[in-house]
Amino acid sequence: MLKEQVSHHAHDEEEAKLFPLLRESMDADELAGLGNEILVLFEDLLASEPRWQVPQQTDEAAALRA
Repeated sequence: MLKEQVSHHAHDEEEAKLFPLLRESMDADELAGLGNEILVLFEDLLASEPRWQVPQQTDEAAALRA
């Protein structure tokens, strides 16, 4: 279910709606700068392994919906 929701969000929301708006409102240099910022954030996340911090940041699991 999660995979389906993430896929829907990525394709239908981001690629179909958000990205075209960005392409229309930003020039090539601005888009390149944004891409570079996202790449730096991505590399920082990979290096910091945030998934290993979850147990220390979560007291208990969220309740599952029936």
